[in-house]
Amino acid sequence: PQLWAPDAVASQIDLMSTSPTLAAVHYLAIRTVQTSPPALPTPPGAAPNTSVITPTTQLSVDVVLANDGSVSEPHATVHYSMASQSSGATSSRTHTVALSSGASQALPTANFGVTPGTTYVLTVSVDVPAGQTQLAGTAVQYVLAISPATCVNRKGAVSTNCSPRS
Repeated sequence: PQLWAPDAVASQIDLMSTSPTLAAVHYLAIRTVQTSPPALPTPPGAAPNTSVITPTTQLSVDVVLANDGSVSEPHATVHYSMASQSSGATSSRTHTVALSSGASQALPTANFGVTPGTTYVLTVSVDVPAGQTQLAGTAVQYVLAISPATCVNRKGAVSTNCSPRS
């Protein structure tokens, strides 16, 4: 048979079109999540799987998103939510970026107002593009305990009642 005969070419086209290695692969994944202020070393007796954060009224979240697929993702979207475990109030943020195949990108910082002495659940998740079958690394969740604010009262004792002096 001739190399460029219609049947030979059709056979090669069939082989290429059914090749799994030539298929478009969608795979967005969260590479890192960092908070600022960062978590403190876990104190003895602390709840398991809870990260303790220094007293603060603002928590910043930085995320690196990767495109490990074989096609560009023009609308890679990451959702952030911070849910108070005491009040149930939830605050959300969303960032969308374009990521070429094989690229990683640090997303803009997401800032959340928090209350010292309160525990929150931080969830970071990726909108999985159509066709993505690998779900590892597409969502993470952290329990964050914001330490109560402490101050020294007039008698020199440490207190969590830090109202302004009159």
